[in-house]
Amino acid sequence: MKKFYKILFLAVLGTTLCLSASRSSEAKKNFTVSPSSKPYKNKYVKTPVYNKYTRHYLMLRSYLDEMSKRGGGTLTLKKGTYNLTNALPISSNITVILKDGVVMNKTNNTHTKKLKAGHIMFECVRSSRLKKKNSIGGYGGEKNIRIAGEGKVVMNLAKCNKSEAIRVPHCSNVTIENISFTNLRDGHFIEITAAKDVTVTNCSFANNKNGERCAINLDTPDKVTNGFNGKYSKFDKTPDLNVTIQNCSFTNLYRGIDTHRFSPNKYHTNVQILNCTFRNSVQSPIMMENWKNAVIRGNTIDGVQGWNGNDIQKEKFGIFMRGGVIDPVISGNTFQNVYMPFYAKGHKEPKGDIAASYPATYNSFSPASIESMKQNSLGANAVLRYFAINNPDTLYIAKSDKHYSSYYFAQP
Repeated sequence: MKKFYKILFLAVLGTTLCLSASRSSEAKKNFTVSPSSKPYKNKYVKTPVYNKYTRHYLMLRSYLDEMSKRGGGTLTLKKGTYNLTNALPISSNITVILKDGVVMNKTNNTHTKKLKAGHIMFECVRSSRLKKKNSIGGYGGEKNIRIAGEGKVVMNLAKCNKSEAIRVPHCSNVTIENISFTNLRDGHFIEITAAKDVTVTNCSFANNKNGERCAINLDTPDKVTNGFNGKYSKFDKTPDLNVTIQNCSFTNLYRGIDTHRFSPNKYHTNVQILNCTFRNSVQSPIMMENWKNAVIRGNTIDGVQGWNGNDIQKEKFGIFMRGGVIDPVISGNTFQNVYMPFYAKGHKEPKGDIAASYPATYNSFSPASIESMKQNSLGANAVLRYFAINNPDTLYIAKSDKHYSSYYFAQP
C-alpha cells in the first residue's frame, strides 16, 4: 500500500511540475510593455544607436525578436505614445495587442548617423530575413499574425515624409483590426503583396497629407513594375489571394483601395470589400486592376472630388475597373456625389513607363457579373445616372456615348 501511495504521489507531482512548466513556458512567450519600458534584458541600451528618439523602436523590437526566437506569443502595449523611427519586424504566430489610448507615431529622424530611419512602422517579416536577398517567395513568408486595437488606437504617419503603417509581404493568415490610421504621407497605410488569407476589419483610414497614393494597396512583387521593393522578396509576381476588407471607413483620401500596377496573367483573386464607407476621395476610391472574382458589396461611396468632363482619364468614378478585371460581383452599393458610379476599360502603360513592355490587360464580364452591377443604388448628385462598361476595351475614351458600345444601361 505504501508503494502505491508513493507511485501516486510521484505521478501527481510529475503532472503538477509539467503543468507548471507549461504555464511558465507560455508566460515567457507573452510580454506587456509601456512607453517607459526598457528593452528586453537591456538589449541595445549601451549601443550608440539607442537614444530618446530610437528607444521605443529598439524596445519593441527587442521583445518581438525574443518572441520570434520562442516561436511566437503576444506583445501587449499599454496606453501611451510610442514614436517609431524604423520598421518593427513581426514573425509567425505573433499577436500585437494595442490597448485603449495607444498612439503610434511614425517619425523621420533617428538623430544618429549609425541608424537611418525607415519608412515602415510594422513589417511582417522576421528580423533574420529583412536584409537577406531573395529569401521569400510565394506565400512562404510569415503566418498567423494579428495586429489588433482594443478601444481607441491611432497609427499616425504625419511626422515623416514618406511612410507605410503595415506591410504584409508573402504572408498567410494575417488579421488587422480596430485601428485608426491617420495622416498618410506619400505611401500606403497598409500594403498587401503576395499574401493570402488577409483580413482588415473595423479600421478607419483618414487624411491624405501629400502624395497620390491609396490607403490599402494590393500588389505583386515584380521588378518590372517596381511597385514593391522589399529586398527579401524573390519578385516572383505572386498575386494576393483571399483578401477581405470589411466594416472600414475611408475619409479625405486620394484613393481608398487600389491596384495600380499589374503583372501579366497574375490576378488578385477573391478580394472582398464589404460594408465599407468611402467619403470625399480625390479619385475613384476603389480601383481594380487584374482582380478576379472580386466581391464589392454593401458599401457607400459618397463624394469624389470634382470632374473635368473633357478628360475621362481623371478617373473620377465610384469604382474604376482599369483592366484585367474578371467577373466581379458589384451589388448592393450606394453611390452619391460622384460623376459616374463605376466605369471599366482596358489598360496598358504608356510609352516611357517602366512597365510599358507589358501587354495591355483587358476586362471580362459574364452575364451574371453584368447583372450584379445593375443591383446598386444612386443617391444625391450622381452627375451621370448610369453605369458604363466600355467593350471592346480601348485605352482612351472620348466624350461620345457611342464608345460605350456593348454595355450601357440606366439605373433602374
